[in-house]
Amino acid sequence: GLGALIKFGVLYLTCMLAFWTNNGWGIVHARMAVTQLFSGALVPLTFMPEWLRGLAEALPFQGMVYLPSTIYLGRLGDGVFGALGSQAAWAVALLVTSRLAFAQAMRKVTIHGG
Repeated sequence: GLGALIKFGVLYLTCMLAFWTNNGWGIVHARMAVTQLFSGALVPLTFMPEWLRGLAEALPFQGMVYLPSTIYLGRLGDGVFGALGSQAAWAVALLVTSRLAFAQAMRKVTIHGG
C-alpha cells in the first residue's frame, strides 16, 4: 500500500508540471524512464554499481518496487520496520508536496467560458 502511495505521489507531481509547460509528453516519458530505472523494476538495485545504487536509495522510487519485493522475499530481516518507515515518510512527503503543487497550479489556471 505504501508503494502505491509513493507511486501516486510521483505521478501526481509530474502531472502537476503540465501546468507550467506547453506539452506534458516529454515529462511523462522522462518520469516513466526514471521510475523504472530507480525503482528496481528494470534492474534490481542490488545489481547496480554502488554509486548508482546510492543515488537510487536516496530517492523515493525504491519504495515502489524494490522495497516491497525485498520485504516480501524476507531479505531485510530486522530492517523491515526501517524500510516501512522510509516508505511512509516518502509517501507523506510526496503527498504534502503534491498538495502544495496543486495549490500553486490552481493559481495559474485561467478558464475562458462562454
